[in-house]
Amino acid sequence: MDYWKTPFRRGIESFQAGKYDLAIASFSESLKHGGDPGTICDSRAAVYQKMGKLKEALRDSKTVIDSQPSRWQGYARSARLFHHIRKFDAASRMIDLALERIPSHQSARRDEMLALRGAVDSAREEATKEAAKLVSQRACHFGKLPVEIANTIFSFLLADDHAYVVVLAQVCQNWRFTILGTPAFWSILVLTERHPARKIRVWKERSKNRIRELALTEDFSLTPSVLEELDKLSLNSLVTLRLDNFPITHLPANLPSIGGACLQALRGLRRADVTLLKGRLQWHGKTPVFSPSVLNLNSRTDQKADWTELSNSLTDLEEGYFYGAFSQRDWHNALWLFHRNVNLAHLEIRSWYPVTTLPPPTERELPPTILFPKLTSLKISLSLPGALLARLAFPSLTTLEISGCPPPSVDHALRHLADGNAPKLTSLAIRNSTCDPQLMIRVLAATPLLETLELSYISTVKAVLEALTRAPDPQPVDTGAPHEVSTGVLCPVLRHLDCSRNDAVSGGELVRLVKMRIAEAEKCAARERDDPGQSGVTRVQPLQTLIADGCPNLDSDVLPWLREKVPSVSCVYMTKKAAAWKR
Repeated sequence: MDYWKTPFRRGIESFQAGKYDLAIASFSESLKHGGDPGTICDSRAAVYQKMGKLKEALRDSKTVIDSQPSRWQGYARSARLFHHIRKFDAASRMIDLALERIPSHQSARRDEMLALRGAVDSAREEATKEAAKLVSQRACHFGKLPVEIANTIFSFLLADDHAYVVVLAQVCQNWRFTILGTPAFWSILVLTERHPARKIRVWKERSKNRIRELALTEDFSLTPSVLEELDKLSLNSLVTLRLDNFPITHLPANLPSIGGACLQALRGLRRADVTLLKGRLQWHGKTPVFSPSVLNLNSRTDQKADWTELSNSLTDLEEGYFYGAFSQRDWHNALWLFHRNVNLAHLEIRSWYPVTTLPPPTERELPPTILFPKLTSLKISLSLPGALLARLAFPSLTTLEISGCPPPSVDHALRHLADGNAPKLTSLAIRNSTCDPQLMIRVLAATPLLETLELSYISTVKAVLEALTRAPDPQPVDTGAPHEVSTGVLCPVLRHLDCSRNDAVSGGELVRLVKMRIAEAEKCAARERDDPGQSGVTRVQPLQTLIADGCPNLDSDVLPWLREKVPSVSCVYMTKKAAAWKR
């Protein structure tokens, strides 16, 4: 008897009602009762397809093909399933087999298969394009660059952080080949407590033993393995030595194979970076074994260097960075050091409050004013700028920064500048140092070449800004300088203004300042057009940069107008951290 038909019909009804689990159970029961595998498995495959169980659906479709190889139904369903899982070649093969078996009079079925073939071909073409695009995205275009261009790119990256060379060498095979094949990328060796001996060997091999910069951040005098590797290191290419807690007196004793040759090689060093975390700065004997042109001395201890001898020995400085390097009693030693280094072009002094009333040493004759003919940049912070500037002459100074200094000393420094002692000054920054606004205005009047002005954390800034907005005289004023006539505008070539972190700053004076400079610039341009012979008149420049960060009283309504008139405007009312705390 046909016991299989009852569960088969029940399965069809369940499928039509959307009860797929019950339909699967009914079709399986029908198979157990001896139903036709071709008919039942084709129906069950349709249910599996609806349920998304494509693997089971394909298995039933194969059963249909095996049991009824001359019928088209199994091939057609297999074609749809293969298309669904993106097996396009298999789908095309099943479509061809189905078309061979569909009777010619069933045109609707044939059209359905032909439409499926078109869909398969379109999907295959799209998949081919996506694969090609993916290959293009994953292709290593960098590897096709000339080695010279790749080396230039790597050089820019390593200029900011030389330790990044290890990361770059691990990106891919092409990058690693280029990085390892360029000794210049391994010319900076920084030794820390982490595997120093092994690092020396690796850097020595990859740099071809041409180390240009060596930094010792630990005292390795009690580490024989490190000293042994250092002893094998060539210093012929060394131009920069940085010692952090490694006394220079240990060099000849701990590098016996190099000995005096090591110290002789150090005489050619251009730059020396020394950080004192403990103890005193000790040289070889009473004088340093080298006289660098760049000295960066950072003392984080109460014990300072013995400048009595050092001020005699260092005579070739072009750049000096002294961070806590001088003691209160080193006033005359420091002046003597400056006096003997006339080639200084960049000088930075931090954390120095000297006692200037001490009597000078009898064996030294200091001039009343120390001339720095080449000094272009001077930065003073947490110090006494007034006392220092009063003893210096810097006719070439273009950049001056004063930060966190006592108000009386700042005013003393401003009086010195107001007397015309910095005629070439183009950049002036006063930070966190309250000053007399009238003195500041006199300084601005004495520095007509000033292009950049920063006044931050200064409570008296409002009066200075008002002076900058003051309308000029109707007629140009002869300053007495040859071929130069003043327009009457303070800082006529001022282009960059930073008045950040000042509660007194409001939108009114900033708008007036910008308006006035734009109007005066237009007047100067008109005068030049009308009278080309007025070439000696200093042309007023409109502002190019305006920074007013941390100014809570600056009305936000004026910002759109300011941004329209000034190419670069920054107004950040508070940092994210401060804003989060305020909320």
